[in-house]
Amino acid sequence: MGKKSWVWWFVTMMLWWSKIAMGEEYIKYKDPEQPVGVRVKDLIGRMTLQEKIGQMIQIDRTVATIQIMKDYYIGSVLSGGGSTPLPKATAADWVNMVNDYQNGSMSTRLGIPMIYGIDAVHGHNNVFNATIFPHNIGLGAARDPELMRRIGDATALEVRATGIPYVFAPCIAVCRDPRWGRCYESYSEDPKIVQEMTDIIIGLQGEIPNGSRKGIPYIAGKKKVAACAKHFVGDGGTTKGVNENNTVTDKHELLSIHMPAYDDSIIKGVATVMASYSSWNGRKMHADHDLVTGFLKGTLRFKGFVISDWQGIDRLTSPPHANYTYSVETSILAGVDMVMVPYNFTEFINDLTYLVKNNFIPTDRIDDAVERILSVKFTMGLFENPYTDFSLINEVGSQEHRNLAREAVRKSLVLLKNGKTANNPLLPLPKKVSRILVAGSHADNLGYQCGGWTITWQGFSGNDATSGTTILGAIKSAVDPRTEVIYFENPDSKYATSSGFDYAIVVVGEHPYAESAGDSPTLTVADPGPDVINNVCQSVKCVVIVISGRPLVLEPYLPSIDALVAAWLPGTEGQGITDLLFGDYGFTGKLPRTWFRTVNQLPMNVGDPHYDPLFPFGFGLTTSKSTIARSVSAGAADERPYVLGIMVSVIIGGGERWPGWPGESVFRILVPSQKVGGLIGRKGEYIKKIVEESKARIKVLDGPPGITERAVMISAREEPESSHPPAIDGLLRVHRRVVDGLENDSSHPPPAVAGKVSTKLLVPASQAGSLIGKQGTTVKSIQEASSCIVRVLGTEDLPMFALQDDRIVEVVGEPVGVHKAVELIASHLRKFLVDRGIIPVFEMQMQMPPNPPAEHMPPPQTWGPPPQAFPQSAAGGPGYGNSPHFMPPSRQHDNYYPPADMPPPMEKQPHQGISAYGREAPMSMHSSSNNPAAPSLITQLARFLAILMPDILSKPDMITQQMQIPLAFADAVIGTNGASISYIRRVSGATVTIQETKGVPGEMTVEINGTASQVQTAQQLIQNFMADAGAPQPQTGPPADQGYNPYGAPPPSMYSSAPSNAGVPGQSGGYGSMYGNNYGY
Repeated sequence: MGKKSWVWWFVTMMLWWSKIAMGEEYIKYKDPEQPVGVRVKDLIGRMTLQEKIGQMIQIDRTVATIQIMKDYYIGSVLSGGGSTPLPKATAADWVNMVNDYQNGSMSTRLGIPMIYGIDAVHGHNNVFNATIFPHNIGLGAARDPELMRRIGDATALEVRATGIPYVFAPCIAVCRDPRWGRCYESYSEDPKIVQEMTDIIIGLQGEIPNGSRKGIPYIAGKKKVAACAKHFVGDGGTTKGVNENNTVTDKHELLSIHMPAYDDSIIKGVATVMASYSSWNGRKMHADHDLVTGFLKGTLRFKGFVISDWQGIDRLTSPPHANYTYSVETSILAGVDMVMVPYNFTEFINDLTYLVKNNFIPTDRIDDAVERILSVKFTMGLFENPYTDFSLINEVGSQEHRNLAREAVRKSLVLLKNGKTANNPLLPLPKKVSRILVAGSHADNLGYQCGGWTITWQGFSGNDATSGTTILGAIKSAVDPRTEVIYFENPDSKYATSSGFDYAIVVVGEHPYAESAGDSPTLTVADPGPDVINNVCQSVKCVVIVISGRPLVLEPYLPSIDALVAAWLPGTEGQGITDLLFGDYGFTGKLPRTWFRTVNQLPMNVGDPHYDPLFPFGFGLTTSKSTIARSVSAGAADERPYVLGIMVSVIIGGGERWPGWPGESVFRILVPSQKVGGLIGRKGEYIKKIVEESKARIKVLDGPPGITERAVMISAREEPESSHPPAIDGLLRVHRRVVDGLENDSSHPPPAVAGKVSTKLLVPASQAGSLIGKQGTTVKSIQEASSCIVRVLGTEDLPMFALQDDRIVEVVGEPVGVHKAVELIASHLRKFLVDRGIIPVFEMQMQMPPNPPAEHMPPPQTWGPPPQAFPQSAAGGPGYGNSPHFMPPSRQHDNYYPPADMPPPMEKQPHQGISAYGREAPMSMHSSSNNPAAPSLITQLARFLAILMPDILSKPDMITQQMQIPLAFADAVIGTNGASISYIRRVSGATVTIQETKGVPGEMTVEINGTASQVQTAQQLIQNFMADAGAPQPQTGPPADQGYNPYGAPPPSMYSSAPSNAGVPGQSGGYGSMYGNNYGY
């Protein structure tokens, strides 16, 4: 040991001995190098009951003082809507206030920091001069998860700049009735869109590290905040949209509509969840132990803390606060960890202390709540950095953030009408004209365009409460300096007619509101909006901009309006609206919810049997500087741009996206078996050339031995701007090679010039109906253009491997004419887009169980574009597009055959397998349903088509089935961070849970609930993941004999690392203990 080493050792020992001499001890919870769990356990062991209860309390800043924080060990403080340190308080004012409260907390015996929370639901909306983003309904129209991440990141910076580390956002409610006063806080009526928008959590908190366990909160550092997914659960489904009311629905609907976004949020590491005021089938959510503790904390494995809503526990009784002791007991036992009191904290302390000391509430429940709260605080780094400095104060309202908000406004606007006739669009507007009339109460009112939850709880009116750009101000900035802009809030028709205006911009809508104040049974445009529309739009060309948190009654005014824009509640950056009005950018937004005709139709959501909207879910026209894309309907007397059932989009110059975008065009052509080898070529030379030239993906699907035809599937991402997109190009090249003869192949010469040829395409029955058209007009036009016979054959002509709802479209005629007809048919069918993540399942279900292939039949093969066209997923598996939402978890190989020992297929042949709309339940499988073969209806393969054809589909019968799988292979089904099971749910549409099989060690039971087709698709996907992991196939139906484990031990190389919970008392490791008794829903 060198001299320096000796000196260092000596100094260290002296410091150690001096600490001992001074009585100092090593305190684990203060050591940032210790794991969070160790720190929490150490701190909990040092706390008294009063200190623990204090951590479970959140009070409003109006009752907080430094002394109260110290004396009552208060764990959290919040700013209720509009509760600020000073009028128009600066970021520095906020920092000073939060630090003062923190002084009180840090001066307590154990120095546990408090956590300050605030409603930052569309930016840092309580703070003067902050950037106010569009409300959630507008962001749902944008449908851009990457944008959500950036908004989350910007919001986190502005919130942290004011010293606040915790936000009550995002709201992930699925609003099913626009009469609800919080509907603008919901991203969409579609749970899938809400799931995608949970990416804002990644922006707020940071991206969770790879390999993290599901349910563990994650906050990345001092520039990030703890998020709060709210309101658990079903708040958007109350009867008639009444706020805080009762959601009446069965469990399947609750889990399939209102629950999925919570699972996504937990996977993304959300730190907290807020309970809803509402009830489910009469049971208050703040009192629902089964859902809060059983499902959220148990099934979904949520490890953060559950917080009540404002005085949420008081409302467990009627009238509120009538029996507060009961409310405290019921809510804490249900699983609420932190209570937003927010005023009567001493009463809460006294009642909870009494309940614990008298054994009404066990100490373990208190410890569990406090452990969760402390875990979040440790994860955030509050113990190391309890105070905030002024280093970020310039982030509040920064130009960078305002530019981002302006982008969000541009992407959120939905163009509902553009021109009174299809050939005479009004938008984009010219900037250089003589005079423009701007009218309406919302044109020059920043408060109105921001909506509720802005500066104050209910919002504000006028332009003085914060800074931003009104729509009028944006118009004046955008037009030519020589253009005269006249603002008249409520002009009469005489003024509008006689003043020489080139056009008018009318801005009307709703006045600000929040929560119950916004419940509306009428959903009308606020006065004098209707008069303004009638007076102006009947006198001069006009574009009407609707500022609202939801669809409103507009049908009576539609005939007089030239152009109509849904701008939602855009926030402070009004220039995002004029960016689109004047053509600097094109409209791209799509309706996140159905626009009804009358309130008598409500509730009405896409897929409902009575679906008859003014504008359907997903609708949105587009514009650009030089081209317009619009949707039209044949024979619509009022020229409404939609068709009930099937919406046909006409692409003019590029830009319009069909519902289901982005998606894949998929075509299937039947090829004589003896021609398949010639189509492929030696070593695939011919088909690879077709793939290279067309950029399409081509797969020759297998079938049973002896069949005379093989199905060839051609698919590619749809490109609406192209008249010859990759899928159509690939189809035509395949067709030309098959029909026109195989080059250099004397055994398959081309047909005689005058000979007739026949081509068969497989299409779903609904698409075949669309192809025929009303009174046969569509198919007749194809026949006339191609001089061919086009007919749809009956089910008796289907090949054995066809799907249940398939039909054959046969074309007979001269080769040239047949080729032309195929092109016309494909051009018509290209609008039926399919989720790219579904295609592998679609391919798999078209193939029969494996049989030894006939010698003359080549094995199934897949060809695709070069790798750059189909990127690998992050995990190295096959990618199905750039969006991770559509990427299945990585797999070891591409095998779409069912496993060898899967349950035998149905005896009825043909049509074994999934159809475009469903699949019959195999007769050999046990089902809890009384129906031996549930009717074949909606499956994930038809979700995008269901948007277009809701009235064709009926409500499915639900069944429940169970599978037994070995515990050691649970990871194969669950996947990293739940990726595999999330994929199984998303693709199949079924509800899936996994739990330990009672009485059978080493075995898991998978319970699947859904339609017959959803259940069977989920089973097939589970078997695929098991097969990929090398697992023996699971049993379906009744459990195996209880006396032995029917599964062998996993291969030694699998899961060789020690379980993450090894050594934890009461847990034996492995996936049973790691994920608890069950996983998923």
